This record gives sequence, structure tokens and C-alpha cells, in this order.
Amino acid sequence: MQKQQPKTQSSEQLRNCQTALHRWGSNDDCAPQLILLHGFLDNGASWQLMVDELLPQLNVATQQNWAIIAPDWRGFGDSSWNEQHYWFADYLADLDALLDIICTDNNRAVVVGHSMGANIVGLYAGARPEKLAGLALLEGFGLPDSDANTAPERMTKWLDEIQQPPVSRRYKNRAALVASMQKYNRRLNNEVADFIAGCWSKPVDANQPNGPVQLKADPRHRMRGPILYRRAEALSFWQNITAPTLWLEGAETNFTQFYEEHDLAERQSAIRGLQKASVADAGHMLHHEQPAAVATALLKFISQAAVLERLALPSSNSGTPKQESPC
Repeated sequence: MQKQQPKTQSSEQLRNCQTALHRWGSNDDCAPQLILLHGFLDNGASWQLMVDELLPQLNVATQQNWAIIAPDWRGFGDSSWNEQHYWFADYLADLDALLDIICTDNNRAVVVGHSMGANIVGLYAGARPEKLAGLALLEGFGLPDSDANTAPERMTKWLDEIQQPPVSRRYKNRAALVASMQKYNRRLNNEVADFIAGCWSKPVDANQPNGPVQLKADPRHRMRGPILYRRAEALSFWQNITAPTLWLEGAETNFTQFYEEHDLAERQSAIRGLQKASVADAGHMLHHEQPAAVATALLKFISQAAVLERLALPSSNSGTPKQESPC
């Protein structure tokens, strides 16, 4: 698949993790920043599909040259792996470290998260509400509330898996991975599925590039952590969010089946001024399935005066000429 927007990749030490950063657009340190956070078993490179649609339109609509950065979370993509288990709070600390590097002179960024990435930044936005100019949660519902009575069983399972961790998934070749992806997601055509498979996998043997492949994700991510998810705690973070927030979901997502209608409504109402939208003919992986529609929704959201003002940029419809860089 031919990429429309050139991408570069670099590596940054974030705390105790060597983190891969995928970059598009401006290299100017003073450029407005859009951060894209991937979901479980995904990585930053696969945002290319949506970036191709969004970046040119965003530059024109805001009269700015944007910088887009998509990190690989620790243990995913080309970032380093932990020596032991993964703790969810580490992701918030990694994001905090990344924003400290990217957002200098008290600048803010617009952050978009998908699935796991949305859950991370949703909590982060409540812990550091001053850091974000805008927040878009793609399929970021949070997890179903945990039953406290399951805590002993969950701890036992975690202890067992520590002794015998899961192993990497392998596929006969990249085509086999593509076939597996399309089996579970009918919306991915051959070209798109092959591109994503290339982002997600690497050869088991570098000397056999057309041979077996495995996912570029630490298999220990499949271990269920010993800490229960508590809905009330998540809602307390969401209630502390001050940035304009978009809740975007696939119109045909199957993830809503895990929540009762009143539960989803209560989660949404916890975020003040929440804006809601859906993407037609899309499921959970909406940024892969309908990248143009996701880009359109994000463009509309980011172009709002409320977001641009928090970025210290002129409103896209104000007629105000482009500001000089404050740096």
C-alpha cells in the first residue's frame, strides 16, 4: 500500500523503556501536536491509514503545519519489552514522560486514543487535566466493572501465569496472518489487511522473510493482571477531565454488548460536555476499517474554537491570520 504521508521513526527513552515513535508532518518543535495512542496488540505504525486522510485536511483547516506522533506502548511494536509483568499505571507514566518531552513551554497537545490507548488517556486526562488541549476516545468505553469476589481466583491465575507465561503467536507466513485478520474482520480488504499485518508482525527468522511470522507484541500482555478494574475509580478520573472530549465509536461495534445501556450512559455523563459521534459501517477497529470517516470526525472536533484556544491557535473560522510561533 502506497503511503501518502511520509513517516519517520525514532526512538526515545521514556523512563525505563526504549520507546518507538512514529512521526508524520512538521518537525518544528513549536508545531501543534497531535498524539495518537494505539490499542491492545496494535502499534503506532498502523495509524498511517488515518493519518493519510487527516493530516492534509487538518493543515488546511487550521492554517497550521501539524506534527503527529504515535508511540508504540512498551511491549508493543518496536518498543522494548519489560523484564517482568506489565502494570497499567506504567502507561500513564510513559504518556506523562512523552508529553513532557513533546510539549515544551507549557504547550498542550490534542490526544487521540483507541481502545486500550483511550482507556489510558482517559485516566491520564483526569490526573493531568491541564496537559491536554483536546481528547478523543475511540471505542474507549473502559472495562466492565469487576466483581470483588473474583479477586482470589484472579490472583491465583496471575501467579500461575507468572510461573508459565504465554508464548508468542506464530503464523505460517504473513498471508496466513492476513487470512486470520480477515476471518475476524470482514471490512479489511486485502491491501489494508496486508499493510496492517506488516505493521503487526515480524519474521520469526530474519533469514526467512517469507517464512513464519509472529506478532510484534510481548505475549505476556495476554496475562490478566492481579488488580481488578473498578468502574467507580475510572469514573472519578473522567469527572476530572476539563479538555473538550469526543467519544467516537463504530456504529456496528460489538463491544457495547459488555455493558448495560444505563452503564454506558452513566460513563458518558461522567465527562463534562462530552461530544458523541459514531462511524457508519465500522466495528471496534474503526480507524482501520473507515480511516477517512474517522479523520473527518477528528477534523471537525479538532477544528473547534474550544480546542484551538487551548492550543493557543486561532479559530479555523475566525478569519484571524496564522500566529507567529511563540518559541
